[in-house]
Amino acid sequence: MQPTHRARFSARLKQLVPALAAGAALALAAPAAAEVTDEEARLAAAEGAAWIQAQQAEDGRLGFFGGDWAMIALANADVHAADVRTTLASPSAQDFYYDEWTGLFPLEGSSIARGLLTGRAAGIQTAKLSTSENLVAKLAREFDGEQIGSDALVNDDIFAVLGIDRAGAVSAISPLVARFIRDAQAPDGGWGFGTSAPSGDVDMTGAAIASLCAAGATPDDAAVAAGLDFLEAAQNQSNGGFDSAFLGSNADSTAWVVDGLRRCGLDPQAPRWTTSSGATPLDFLVSLQRDDGAFRWRPGDDGDNLYATQDAITALVGDGFGAEPPERANPADPDLRPAPGVAEGTTVPFALVIDHDPAAAGADRICSIEGEVGAPLAEVLEGAAATAEPAGCVSELQLDDSGGVARVSSVNTVGEQPGAAVWEASLDGAPSQSELAGDAQLGSVIALALRAVSVQPEPEVVSGGAVVQPDEPTPVPEVARPAARLAKARLARNRTMRLRGGGTVRVMVRCPRGLGATGCPGMVTVRFRPAGRGGSLKPAGQRTFVLASGENRPVSVKLRPRLRRLAERSRRGRRVRIEAATRDPDTGATTVTRVSGLVTSR
Repeated sequence: MQPTHRARFSARLKQLVPALAAGAALALAAPAAAEVTDEEARLAAAEGAAWIQAQQAEDGRLGFFGGDWAMIALANADVHAADVRTTLASPSAQDFYYDEWTGLFPLEGSSIARGLLTGRAAGIQTAKLSTSENLVAKLAREFDGEQIGSDALVNDDIFAVLGIDRAGAVSAISPLVARFIRDAQAPDGGWGFGTSAPSGDVDMTGAAIASLCAAGATPDDAAVAAGLDFLEAAQNQSNGGFDSAFLGSNADSTAWVVDGLRRCGLDPQAPRWTTSSGATPLDFLVSLQRDDGAFRWRPGDDGDNLYATQDAITALVGDGFGAEPPERANPADPDLRPAPGVAEGTTVPFALVIDHDPAAAGADRICSIEGEVGAPLAEVLEGAAATAEPAGCVSELQLDDSGGVARVSSVNTVGEQPGAAVWEASLDGAPSQSELAGDAQLGSVIALALRAVSVQPEPEVVSGGAVVQPDEPTPVPEVARPAARLAKARLARNRTMRLRGGGTVRVMVRCPRGLGATGCPGMVTVRFRPAGRGGSLKPAGQRTFVLASGENRPVSVKLRPRLRRLAERSRRGRRVRIEAATRDPDTGATTVTRVSGLVTSR
């Protein structure tokens, strides 16, 4: 008979901490509740990650096929892919997949989104792989104006949105792709692999709700709520896992559902997901772990399973599909792999995002265009119509330099409207402005958006020389954004945050009232200075959230090991900066709130 995961956890803990009293160890062996604690999840993930590392080949490969997914699991377990190698002289896991993607096996089709997810977790700058390989621009070529990839499939659209979410580059297109995903929802509330699936599949439904939440939806969204109902009906009441229609309860299906719940800000061990027998999805996953650290695919299986292991790790300690690159084993090493050096004048692909309609949420075009590294933005845009892929994405783009400064005056025959709307440009996330400024670099993202403007009329001079100011500005024409309060999450000031189990802290986030169903989708980031006051700020942990209008609740952020160690060693704790970035679903605008805080272990 296999030991329960709690008995195995107790045994492992006694090995790691010999000083534990026997009574305390016995208490850990048989807790009253079935809920998996943060410590149990963290330890199970660490053992799973150690097993994955033991499977590495001498050339750096993880597993025989699809091992790049394992880099996400490693990152969630605080192991950087650049540190995973069989010997000091051998290629790392990061080296192997980077060389594959830039060599004989470039990513194509649906694999592009996979590369955005796995590459980000591995610390690879996916928009800057080489002079020809820019995964963000490459994904843009798959967008036909409504969906990405095959119009018979929804799987590629779901993972494209998830990849875009992690890449953080072209999220403005996600709301439009989300419409296609919504239309593919099956009558029973689930999603299948294709667009005409008669019924839902557990795995794809978990991924689908994650993609909708990544595009700005909340758990109260009608499509997401229906997907949650479908998943609730598919939960196995005996073991807490989720039953695939043909395969029963298994690690992969359960992990994908958990990832979907987490991406939507939902606790997979909340009462809704705790069965009448007291089992939770995490309880089921941990029960599948073998003594060597690997996970079984299904109960009763004897073999180790790479996919089950990597999926289980991410579900246990991640925050949804994908991961941010963790801190390196040597903190002096870069978390992100340096981009290759490229000489100015080299022709490379760029991503171009176009928003023709300021009244609609998100952009409606995304293209890959070509230009030279170091070329002025105006020069790159002049050639956009000739190099844009897919064909027709840019049929016409006109510049106006009559005022001595180049500006965009028309895109795809949609021209500026004097006094009402102007074309604004942004390069690599810089603030939008009407003047074209900056030089394009390797991996650059260029955004063009028609923005509404409101013109204040000139003061009126009446008899006697009196000046009368108008009571109201000139009304904005119909191209203006609808009047709405901007979604901006708030943070509690001067927060003292105590380290909790699993190295997490809780950050209180509040969403303003009056935002309706859109609420506040966003991300909390904790930053710190490793070198003290004189050092630069480094990210130490991130967590996405979706708050309803008027909601005030804590968001748990898992911190990187280095900050945890510094906080534990300091009697006063460690000073951090907390940021809450919110993307307004209606306008696409991003707002950031920052406060200082203190992380302490006391």
